[in-house]
Amino acid sequence: MYPRKKQITKPGRLELLRKRFTYENVIRFLSVREKRNMLIFWTLIAFLLILLTNLFFELRFVQKSYKSTICSNCGLRQEVYTDVLSGFDCKRCGSELGYAMKCSVCQLEFAYIAVPVPDSLSDKDKLKFKIDSMRCPNCDSVNTSRMPAKKNLPLEKIDK
Repeated sequence: MYPRKKQITKPGRLELLRKRFTYENVIRFLSVREKRNMLIFWTLIAFLLILLTNLFFELRFVQKSYKSTICSNCGLRQEVYTDVLSGFDCKRCGSELGYAMKCSVCQLEFAYIAVPVPDSLSDKDKLKFKIDSMRCPNCDSVNTSRMPAKKNLPLEKIDK
C-alpha cells in the first residue's frame, strides 16, 4: 500500500471570519476616526431610511372586489369593482352611490353613504354616531347589514 498523504484543508468561511473579526481587529478599526465616523454615518442613514419608509409609505394590501351599491337618489342597484367606495356616481342619474344595506326588521334595501365622524366627539359619542348613521330610514332599527354582491349578475367593471 502506498503511504497516505497528509491532506491540507482550506479553512472554512466561519474560521476566516473568526480570524478577521477578533476583538483586537474591531478595536483597531474603530480607533481610526474616519472609519468610525463613516460607520456611524451610514448606520444612521440606514436607520433613518427604514424609519421614514415605515412612516410615509404605509403598505396596505387591500384586495379589490365587487361591492353591492345602491344609488342614493333613484335606487338603482349596481355592482362596483373597487377597494374603497368613494367617487362613484350612478349611471342613470349621476347621484352618489352608497353601500347596499338591508334592514333585518322591515327588509328595506337602502343606500348607506359613510359620513366622516367629527373629531370633537368623545369615543363613546363617536361609536354612537357611527351606529346612528347606519339606522334604517324606514323603521329606525339598528339591525342593518351590508348586502353581498350578487354573483350571478353580469358584472361590469367601473374602475377608477
